[in-house]
Amino acid sequence: MINNPYCPNINLPEWKELVEAVGENEAYYLWDANNGNSLDYAPNGA
Repeated sequence: MINNPYCPNINLPEWKELVEAVGENEAYYLWDANNGNSLDYAPNGA
């Protein structure tokens, strides 16, 4: 099974805010863990 990480649009304000809050490495982890959704949304996008 291949696990493809979700890559954020680094120009999104949500992404920039997340990086500022937790650092870039942790931000990538959190973004991927939330299925490519901003942390304002549930992993299913709701």
